[in-house]
Parts: sequence; C-alpha cells; structure tokens
Amino acid sequence: MVRFDELAGLPQQAWPVLGFVLHPSAHFLELRTNAPSLRKATDAGDPLPDAALADDAKTWLIWRKQLTACFRSLSGSESWALAAVREGANFTALCEGLCRWFSPDEPAVQAATLLRQWVDDELISDLAV
Repeated sequence: MVRFDELAGLPQQAWPVLGFVLHPSAHFLELRTNAPSLRKATDAGDPLPDAALADDAKTWLIWRKQLTACFRSLSGSESWALAAVREGANFTALCEGLCRWFSPDEPAVQAATLLRQWVDDELISDLAV
C-alpha cells in the first residue's frame, strides 16, 4: 500500500508523469436502487428504509481495506478520475480531465485531495512512473 509520506517525499519533477495502481479489490457498480442504504441499515441494526428506484444510476466504489469490505458512492468527477487511473492516467492527465468539473485553477488541488483520500482508503497499491 502507498502511504501519504511516500507521496509527500516525491520530487516535484516526478509528479507530472506519476501514475497510480488501484488495489485489485477496487470495483465499480452502477446502481439505481437504494441497496447501499439497505445494507448500511442492516449492518447498523437500524430499521430498513423502503426500497426505492432512482431515475439516474449512481456509481458506487467497492473495495477491501485490509480485511474490511468498504463501499461508498462517488461523485461524477471522482468516478471519472478513478476510471482514468485504472486505465493508466498519470497525474497530469488526471488534472487535465478534472477541468471538465472545475475551474482552471482548481484541478491540481482537486486531484491532490482525491489522491489523499484514495491513499487514506488504501485504494492505491503502488505508484507507476
């Protein structure tokens, strides 16, 4: 697993071509139902909400953090970014692609924020240069 201090220690010139390897357990699921809410309620021992069907599908990320199965919904920008990383996008391509959602001065900060979350979630298993 990649740790944040590894990323922080990289020289500045490494970042433009830096790529990331997603943990092999990372999977994406498109859902129009509220199945994740049902699962969360079941896990917490809470009353189940009524089953519901949405007009639009939502992308969910499912992965394993150590021995724990995790899942969460993704924004459109994060869904795109994770798919781009899975296809081999480097940090520069990630920033350029995020321009679709953010103003020109924000993509690098947004990419760094996503990367920090992915590292904390143990989604990045290796770096590729």
